[in-house]
Amino acid sequence: VELQFQLNRLPLCEMHYALDRIKDNSILFPDVSMTPTIPWSPNRQWDEQLDPRLNAKQKEAVLAITTPLSIQLPPVLIIGPYGTGKTFTLAQAVKQILQQQDTSRILICTHSNSAADLYIKDYLHPYVEAGNPQARPLRVYFRNRWVKTVHPVVHQYCLISSTHATFQMPQKEDILKQRVVVVTLNTSQYLCQLDLEPGFFTHILLDEAAQAMECETIMPLALANKNTRIVLAGDHMQVMMSVTELISIFSRRTSFVCKL
Repeated sequence: VELQFQLNRLPLCEMHYALDRIKDNSILFPDVSMTPTIPWSPNRQWDEQLDPRLNAKQKEAVLAITTPLSIQLPPVLIIGPYGTGKTFTLAQAVKQILQQQDTSRILICTHSNSAADLYIKDYLHPYVEAGNPQARPLRVYFRNRWVKTVHPVVHQYCLISSTHATFQMPQKEDILKQRVVVVTLNTSQYLCQLDLEPGFFTHILLDEAAQAMECETIMPLALANKNTRIVLAGDHMQVMMSVTELISIFSRRTSFVCKL
């Protein structure tokens, strides 16, 4: 009996590609001595346009995310366990950004496809249907995934191949048409291949960031520059698999959230 283990090099190649694409190391190693200045006013704190379901801490997070881009901030971290409204907070911030800044472009990245679809089904689709066409997103899927495995509501925001069986990868023109793009961390690499300039997206929001390895999180950050508002949401205390814990001992499994 012969037994052979073969290593899939593709994820490693993708991580190397992400590292090679980073032009500004200050994105990965922000100046921790910088004291962030987040403008506050009663009008911003109690803005009637904010969803009344936001609690005080969630409002603070929205205010930080929507701070004018002329004020440079380090990456904004939204930390909390499951069920504390991190995704809800990010979704409300997206609405505020679209309302306040006509030139904004938002990239939403998640670790899983289910989380990415959640933004479409629960937040962006109802918002578009309510009369906000500027919020119409583009959902980018891996081209070989079967269309029938995706929720029908999400279909209308995707690029589908001529056979209607699988998805289609976007061209640069497709990205230019939309102000909101929703991807997973893995599929964000395809955006890097479209020669989009760093800073094309004014806001890059990374949900489930604590579940991903640092090199996976870096992929969409290749599209950022020093003026991009970067937001990472996740639970750095989330229980992981024991094998992962063993690997982390050798510093091979660390999330960007934990490092920050």
